[in-house]
Amino acid sequence: MTPKQILFAAFICFFSIVSISAQEFVVPENYSLVAADDYEPYKQDVLNAIQWLETTPLNEQHDKRKEVSAFFMKWVTGSPTVSISLMPYVLDLSEKNAELLSIFLGGWTKASIEQNYKITDTQGNIAGIKSILNFYSKNRKAGIIKNKVIEKLLKQKTDKNLEKWLEKNSLD
Repeated sequence: MTPKQILFAAFICFFSIVSISAQEFVVPENYSLVAADDYEPYKQDVLNAIQWLETTPLNEQHDKRKEVSAFFMKWVTGSPTVSISLMPYVLDLSEKNAELLSIFLGGWTKASIEQNYKITDTQGNIAGIKSILNFYSKNRKAGIIKNKVIEKLLKQKTDKNLEKWLEKNSLD
């Protein structure tokens, strides 16, 4: 095998493993999210839930999507360490595609966890928007409803352009 063929085979294996592990995510049973100390032990489960929500096509596993979303939303809304500033534009972007709200929150949460909970609102918003753009792109043929604003954002998804868009739309 040539080095290119080996690299290609390794690439395929890696993404197959990631895809399989994402499909196999199981929501923890009997989880308890009451006290502040209850949240940290579920951090890896939350990251796995975010990955599952982002990588599983919208038109597959509807019941599991609801279950995973419910677990994630319960964790993120009660988390003492993740703080999300939800701007009106997020609701506008997710108005026709309700799933995009949890995708946005997932992107922000993942970035927050990866940066040890030291994240600015701008960084969180950019991470959330990027998650929306990636999910939207991957699900165009899986039931996502077209959104003109997201279509425009897809054409200019550099951090600098997203930051400019955020500045303009966060004031509205």
